[in-house]
Amino acid sequence: MRKLLIVLLVAFVFRLALIPFITNGDLLTQAEWGKFLYRNDTHLLYSHNQWLGEWPNHPPLISWFYKFVFQVHSFFQLVFTSLGNFIALNRLAPTKFIWFFDFTKWYGTTLFPVTNIEQGVTATIKFFIILSDLLIASLIYLVCRQAKVNWPKYVLAYLFLPFSWYLSSWWGQSDPMAYVFLISGFILLNTKYLFMAPVLMAISVNLKPTGLILLPLFLWVFIKQKRQLTHFILGSLAGIFLTLFVFSQFTNHPLLKFLISELPHRLFESKQPFTVVSSFNFWFIFHAKDLVSDQTPYLFISAKYWGYLIFAIISLISFLVVRRQKLDTIFLSIFISGFGGWLFLTNMYERYVFAGLISLLFYSIYHRQYFKYFIILSLIFWCNLYHGWWQPSQLEFLKNVFLWSNRLIPKILSFVNLVIYLKIIKSIGLRSLFGSSA
Repeated sequence: MRKLLIVLLVAFVFRLALIPFITNGDLLTQAEWGKFLYRNDTHLLYSHNQWLGEWPNHPPLISWFYKFVFQVHSFFQLVFTSLGNFIALNRLAPTKFIWFFDFTKWYGTTLFPVTNIEQGVTATIKFFIILSDLLIASLIYLVCRQAKVNWPKYVLAYLFLPFSWYLSSWWGQSDPMAYVFLISGFILLNTKYLFMAPVLMAISVNLKPTGLILLPLFLWVFIKQKRQLTHFILGSLAGIFLTLFVFSQFTNHPLLKFLISELPHRLFESKQPFTVVSSFNFWFIFHAKDLVSDQTPYLFISAKYWGYLIFAIISLISFLVVRRQKLDTIFLSIFISGFGGWLFLTNMYERYVFAGLISLLFYSIYHRQYFKYFIILSLIFWCNLYHGWWQPSQLEFLKNVFLWSNRLIPKILSFVNLVIYLKIIKSIGLRSLFGSSA
């Protein structure tokens, strides 16, 4: 345990050190939503129509989190300022605390005048996402202990491979936060704490709706575990009640109207859907960054519905690999559905692969031969993240490599993603049909 705490502390400090270097525009947009909620009634968020950035297109629960960030920032700003004044007024060697005064000033400095968002606000968003990274690493440790496997390789791989710190402390995306609840929910399906599993799944989906594609698998895993139905139903009702309660705080209209017409339009129809957005997936091989509609027909069927058809087949395979009281097969099934959905569905962003990819890491704890595939896919994921933002600017040479010859290298990486995924499917698919674990 002591070694784990040291590793977590080093990872934590490393991530904190990266926070000040850059702020993605997405965080400024999210901070603007949080600032609005901090100053106004939550019912007004989705009807307000004057924004510097994008209109709110995140679920209510994560929007509530952005408001909470402002409350935390205000509290810490007060604490830092009061502590600084106490040091100065009492002459407690203030010259030795210049670093603290500089930090307090930085924490309350506005990033850009037009946004009036302090640097401390976006830093606080990243702070909570970094904590999610540490929680995921802790879950990896616990699974290793349960599987009686040495943990350092797996924990270190997650914490220090570039994709994880790039996504959380560099970019500030909330995928790790949603994944903590999602993977915890799947794990609890196989325990006496079954009641909490649907609640955690509901929280995950309310933080990041991309988890919705795993909902059929979640239900199937429960069925395969043959646990007490009453506990699952009560947990599901609690999750539904929590969701409806949160939604009700964000509208003055009848809740049913808000759920059917207003919220789906904000969350899923705010942008025109394309076959490829920015993911190194199957569709990128053919279209790269071309803005091709997901309604483009291929053999008389649109790309969108080809994606649905392939995903249905993938889901069937993921169902087949699940075994009762076999946690490794649950991780494998999440990888098959999560990574496969990202690979073949249209309008996918690069970060949507996170849940599937990290589940492969969990699976490799039980089956070490898959760890090398995780390493390769995670490095490609980091390349994909960089391709989606082009930061840091010091990697200009890599940008030129990616843009060379109509993005030939990213197309090759997309093909490698496809080949590795199919190789993994081939290695487990047929045997799973006959009831043996991979």
